[in-house]
Amino acid sequence: TTPLEGWGRILKRIVDFFASLIGVIVLSPLFLLIALIIKITDPGPVFYLDERLSRTGRKIKIYKFRSMKAEYCDGGKFGSKTREEVIASFGDPKLVEEFRKYQKLKKDPRVSTIGRFTRKTSIDELAQLFNVLKGDLSLVGPRPIVENELERYGELGGKFLAIKPGLTGLWQVSGRN
Repeated sequence: TTPLEGWGRILKRIVDFFASLIGVIVLSPLFLLIALIIKITDPGPVFYLDERLSRTGRKIKIYKFRSMKAEYCDGGKFGSKTREEVIASFGDPKLVEEFRKYQKLKKDPRVSTIGRFTRKTSIDELAQLFNVLKGDLSLVGPRPIVENELERYGELGGKFLAIKPGLTGLWQVSGRN
């Protein structure tokens, strides 16, 4: 058990809801500007929905401002290719190896120009305030992980699923590594 059982969890949810509601209202002009720039520079959907695991292993859809060129997005309405298949399509085995090891690429060729900026500044993550409003995420918590990452954590995997993941947390503020 954690201090976030019973009233602690209820109080955290109330704080999460009202803080994210204020965040969405205050940041809505920025959201509109980013959405407009994404639409102009790389036609396609503004948001990218990514499947992650929440508390107890429940699958949720995480909202993000799309930072990749639409042609390289994977899953859902973008196509049936996996991330690894999209990366392999560049024909560089080193990219595939780097992705398998770290689940990300230092110099990702799939990322759009505006996407580099939104990722560097973490603006692409701000759309997750809508996930906090819905109750899928908390403002602060462990990084929401994709299902195939769970096996990489071994015995610690259960700890990731013991608490609701967050928009921000240790992983996000310590170099995302």
